[in-house]
Order: sequence, then structure tokens, then C-alpha cells
Amino acid sequence: MNLRQFVLVVLGAAAVAVVIQCGGSSSSPTNQPTPPPTTTTTTLPSSGLPPGMVCNPTPPSVRYVKVGVFNDSGFRKQLDSKPQVNNLDGYCGKVGFDPRAPFCDTRPEGDPQRVACDYLASGKAKDTGLWGPTWFYEGKPCAADGPDESGCKNNSSNQFMVIAKGNGEFAACVYPPDGDKVCGVCNIVGGGGKCQ
Repeated sequence: MNLRQFVLVVLGAAAVAVVIQCGGSSSSPTNQPTPPPTTTTTTLPSSGLPPGMVCNPTPPSVRYVKVGVFNDSGFRKQLDSKPQVNNLDGYCGKVGFDPRAPFCDTRPEGDPQRVACDYLASGKAKDTGLWGPTWFYEGKPCAADGPDESGCKNNSSNQFMVIAKGNGEFAACVYPPDGDKVCGVCNIVGGGGKCQ
């Protein structure tokens, strides 16, 4: 065997060894190269907000619903509500409130994201399907239609407000997906213009 033949035999044996080492005919899993780890991108589910509405950062869980008299016309009053959210991960400071506060509004009044963030915090009313709390009078859904009938009537364009008639307990409740219902209560006594 001359030098050229010797080199070809050695190179051929080396090529066969490389093929076997790379998994050509070997079945040993230890000889297999480790595949690179796969990465996945997680897309959060759509918030379901109406088109064009943005709320970033999104509000944390609702601590309670603040309810007050917005407009007092004697027997007939307009009540307003707004969700108060927990100050988790410094949320209140990030959106313009005292960073040490235990809770805050979803955004300051006048903030362009306020409505969208209130929507996300409150969800949709169980009875009307509109964004905002579900309203109750004396523990029952709003149903007062008569002009002299005590109770409440949903606002057709703003679920955060309700028409309250007479005396009694009016409540605005939200139903967070991760917990029990959270309500704010306004007791009207003696035709007073404030919640008791």
C-alpha cells in the first residue's frame, strides 16, 4: 500500500467515524446533538374594549365602588359611581396618584384613558350588558319606571350613573373575574342630597 492509498483509507475511516458520531447509524441518544430550546410568544387575550380605546397599564383588582350623588332634584337624584382599585405593584403612582395610597381611581379625571380603564376595572353590567356596574335598589335590580315609584332606573347611555328615586339603599356592584362581587352603597334617607 503506497502513501496515497494509506491516506485515503485513514480519511475514509475518519469520515465513517464522523457520520456515526453525528447520528448516521448510531442509535445512542447520548451521541445526538441537543436541539436548541424553543421559544414561544404569549399573547394576552384581547381586553374586549371598544375599538380605539386603550388602557395601559391595566388596572388591578377593584377594592370597592365609590358611589355619590351627582345631581339632586329632590325625589329624583342622579347617582354616579367609580371603581377604586388596589395599589398593586405601584399602580397608583404610575398613573398619577400618590404612590403610597392603598387604592385609587383607575386614572385621574380628564385622562384620555380614564373611560377605558374604568371599563376594564368594572366589566359589564349583568342586566344591561353595558360597561359599568350593575345597579340595585334594596337588593333588587333596577326596575323603577313610574314617575313616583321609588327605586332606580339605569341610565341608557352611561352605566356608571343611575337615576335614584326616593329613599333607600342603592348599590353599584362589579363582578371581577378573579373574586367575589364588590359593591358601593349609597343610602338616601329623608330625601337628603348625600349618601349616608
